[in-house]
Amino acid sequence: MALKIVNDIPYVSASRIKMWEKCKHQFYLAYILPHLNTETELIVDEVEKPIGVEDVVHFTFGTIVHGAIEDFWSGKGRKIKDLLAHYEEWFTKMALADKWYYELGIEILEDYFDYLIFDAPKRKLIAQELSIDFYIGDARVKGRIDSIFYRGNGVYEIVDYKTNSFLPSQEDVDSDIQMGIYDIAFREDPKMKQYWVNGVKPKAILLTMHFLRHHPMYTEYSAIERKWNKKYIQVIHKQMQILRAEQFFATLNRFCGWCSVSPQCSAFQDALNNDSLDFMEEYDTEDFADKMMAIDEIQSRIKILNGELDEINHSLVEAFKDKVGADDTFIVGDKEYFLNQSSRRNINMNSAIRILEKADLWDPMKLINNLPINKVQEMTRGHEDVWFKIERKAMYKTPGNVLLKSRKARK
Repeated sequence: MALKIVNDIPYVSASRIKMWEKCKHQFYLAYILPHLNTETELIVDEVEKPIGVEDVVHFTFGTIVHGAIEDFWSGKGRKIKDLLAHYEEWFTKMALADKWYYELGIEILEDYFDYLIFDAPKRKLIAQELSIDFYIGDARVKGRIDSIFYRGNGVYEIVDYKTNSFLPSQEDVDSDIQMGIYDIAFREDPKMKQYWVNGVKPKAILLTMHFLRHHPMYTEYSAIERKWNKKYIQVIHKQMQILRAEQFFATLNRFCGWCSVSPQCSAFQDALNNDSLDFMEEYDTEDFADKMMAIDEIQSRIKILNGELDEINHSLVEAFKDKVGADDTFIVGDKEYFLNQSSRRNINMNSAIRILEKADLWDPMKLINNLPINKVQEMTRGHEDVWFKIERKAMYKTPGNVLLKSRKARK
């Protein structure tokens, strides 16, 4: 029986598929409702996760770093000063005014240049910022590849640069649909043949997610995995086309409150407005599986309320700055109120490991894939010069929100 198509979804992309997997209601509000109601104005950027206030800054920063790397490979200069010059040009024209991000970008690109000099394999750049637009069955697929390199002997490498502060698991990288789309496109889209070196058909494609704050992670797909990726993309595209409005269920998740469609989401509004635990009646708290699902829903609601708390705190902080001053205090009764910005110290793993290796202090068997600050301090005890280098080169602070805090007023 043929499935009736009720939604006009002209194409899919990795970001759209990831949004669909995360929350179908968000997808409905972003890509279907605006076509049903011409008065609805909704702007959704083609990115891999919902956009929030801090995310806007991060995406701008990501654009700057991507642009600097692209211009570096397009230009003639191949020295660190050339890479940093491109970075400063992008930082200037993107009008990002944030010293912490500026210094982080310099550190990231210095580490990237060290990777090119000391660790990167011999390879030839054949394309960058390459748009893809092709069909997998009836599903039109779009995307953009950061870089494609040729390693020789029919081996190509597709690289996607990430400025994320976190590292995913290898399992997440192996199942990433974005890399799966790139792999299919480069092998099977006839337009890609112009990028096959000397007409050499790919014998193998190494898929690299280069996490610039950390290190590259790699994966590769077999023919059977590629077959299932294609079927999965076609199934998801078909789902997007046939589901009716009432079937686009909302899924509370850690991005709720930060995505661009939150104000229109009934599940999000319910979490804000429902000040009771009535929803717990849906769960059998004597059943272990139900109890775990109830915990997940409560945690999702807490995150939404914390997001609302952040918004209220932001307005309160701005009001305090206007009425009192950012560096002043205000006494009410026996309490003294003041503004305080929290921060968390972080370590850049690649930079710290290089410094520890040079000092003959690095033990990968103890700290592989894990580099907590307290362990590094322990390793460098008695080596103040090494710790100083790590603080200067590999340590950075993640700024937190400015909060209105209080303490007992001084008499």
